Amino acid sequence: CKTGAIINETIGLIDPKFNAKAMQGPNVDIGYKGVKVMTMHAAKGLQFPVVAVVGVEEGIIPKPAPIQLDDVEHKARENRLLFVACSRAMRHLIVFASRKKQSPFVDKLTDEFWEVEDDIHAHNH
Repeated sequence: CKTGAIINETIGLIDPKFNAKAMQGPNVDIGYKGVKVMTMHAAKGLQFPVVAVVGVEEGIIPKPAPIQLDDVEHKARENRLLFVACSRAMRHLIVFASRKKQSPFVDKLTDEFWEVEDDIHAHNH
């Protein structure tokens, strides 16, 4: 997840039988027996058999550039952060993206390299 607020929203959407738990910063418990929900920054350097990246939509990934930052450099940083999150997957990667508020990064998820599915029953993402 991009932010702590999205972590909380995501945990609320996961069936309780999967025992989802928020993990942030250095408090990531790799041995935890359940779904580990964390920020993209907290996942850096870790790997998991299955990774789901949520909230890939304009305004979140990428978030708007702060006024003092160059827009091109800011989007490059945001793109690298998404790459870091996606590269945590060892076997399977699922990316949840919005069609309504489409992130420019979704354009890279082409049929050539990705199995793209539309879920019209999905929550807000």
